[in-house]
Amino acid sequence: MHLLFIQKKIHERLFVLCRSHYSFSLIKNHFSKDVALLHDYNLYEFKLIYNNMDRVVIFADHTIGYKLVEYLIHSEKSDKNFEIVGVFSNNNKDAWWPSIVKLMVSSNLKFDYYDNKSIEIIREMRPDYLLLLSWKYKLSEEILSAIKINTINIHYSILPKHRGVYPVNWSIQNGDSESGVSIHLVNKKIDDGKIIAQGIIPIDIADNSKTLLEKLDQVALELFPEIWTKRSSWNQIAKNQSGELSYHSRADFVSSNEIDLNKKTTPLDFINYLRAKSFGGTTNAFFVDPSSKKRFYVNINIEEVV
Repeated sequence: MHLLFIQKKIHERLFVLCRSHYSFSLIKNHFSKDVALLHDYNLYEFKLIYNNMDRVVIFADHTIGYKLVEYLIHSEKSDKNFEIVGVFSNNNKDAWWPSIVKLMVSSNLKFDYYDNKSIEIIREMRPDYLLLLSWKYKLSEEILSAIKINTINIHYSILPKHRGVYPVNWSIQNGDSESGVSIHLVNKKIDDGKIIAQGIIPIDIADNSKTLLEKLDQVALELFPEIWTKRSSWNQIAKNQSGELSYHSRADFVSSNEIDLNKKTTPLDFINYLRAKSFGGTTNAFFVDPSSKKRFYVNINIEEVV
């Protein structure tokens, strides 16, 4: 009788905590002394039953990942329909973009660097949604199967064109007149899922990979909040990809960095190539001098004459 009484009290305390929108970690800490008695209780199920909050895990990187995590943290405070239960990123200590680690520390959210052990942590989090916010790695089937409702990805091209890596660079090098942001459901194939939303912008003749990336960041910042509030309808509004399909691997990008001095090309195609390889003051394009065998990098900066 004593055990049943204690379990009843635990049940009542869980109800109050869940209704008060406490995070899972705080609920778990609250019951740290009663771990043995909680053996038959599933705290996640209590959250779902009493709070009905969507549990969200985020894989984020780069500037847009930082800004969208920041947006979600702010939204979480006013929207009691979801809870960020974990954020993963890469160990980019010397990256030029803002530190997601510092953002996590200041927001008191659970953070981990992504590695081959992350699947076990994700399973424990039991997420409803996984958000890939500028994530360049293909997910394992184990991770996809751990997500209860949906996984989405933000890709910087007008899918199905330029699937794979470095889509911003390829859209310029290809001489495309426009680029865009595609938010799509994730399946087992790379950038193959149904499209939830797309935003399209023109590519300016003076754009390089950095300026176009910054423009697409802004498109993503405007597009994501529009679809986030509609997440319960994603499966209904998502449409199959249609149009010209192309795919680029990391090896494709690396192998195209060396300029073939003997290749015949048009001035416009060469300008597009250099624009695609230039990122502000840096570049990936280089040639090897036939005489000295030395490597020289080539950058381009285009300015309008007024």
